[in-house]
Amino acid sequence: MSAAEVAAFTALTDEDVAVVAYVEAAEGDIETALRFAVEDLLMAERRIALAAKLVSLGYVRGRLPDSRT
Repeated sequence: MSAAEVAAFTALTDEDVAVVAYVEAAEGDIETALRFAVEDLLMAERRIALAAKLVSLGYVRGRLPDSRT
């Protein structure tokens, strides 16, 4: 990798890196890359929704541990 390529790569935002990864995974097919991204997004949303259901909103009596120890 040349210095120019390294500089160009380090200038990419997180979003740009994700786009490049999806396009590479789809072997250059933009429609397939978009489909992969949407599938991953929907899966993440389902996992977040499940995690939110599993979080207890109740309270437990007790006291917080002493943070000085």
